[in-house]
Amino acid sequence: MPMKVQYSLPGLVPRPIAPAPAEMQPGESFQSRLETLRSASAPDWREVLQLGLRPAGAQHIGPPPRPVDLELRDGIEQRGYWRRMLEARVRAFENSGGSAATSREEAGAVHKMLSLLMAMQQAADSVVARHLSETQR
Repeated sequence: MPMKVQYSLPGLVPRPIAPAPAEMQPGESFQSRLETLRSASAPDWREVLQLGLRPAGAQHIGPPPRPVDLELRDGIEQRGYWRRMLEARVRAFENSGGSAATSREEAGAVHKMLSLLMAMQQAADSVVARHLSETQR
């Protein structure tokens, strides 16, 4: 199930446009209009350049939310799970004598794949064992 994550970068979100000044009312003097405009706070140059905002970029964005259906397993549990699954597949293949495969070629291909997976598992085990021996010194 694909997960859609949408982030908006704080520095790239456009600000709302300020409303245009109202038209002059009848009976309003030009002098009072100028005073109104002067009293309105003009933005500081720092505000115009948005120097107070956090810079936009990937380093200021947090990680995406964790999916609810994600199971967290530690490395030892994960390796044990894959070891048990591979051993069960190898036993099932050896017990069937390759009869589950429809042809001799398919049986050979399954045997090659299981041998490759077992070799990869042994290599991963040796890496973990070496790491543990080096970290416990």
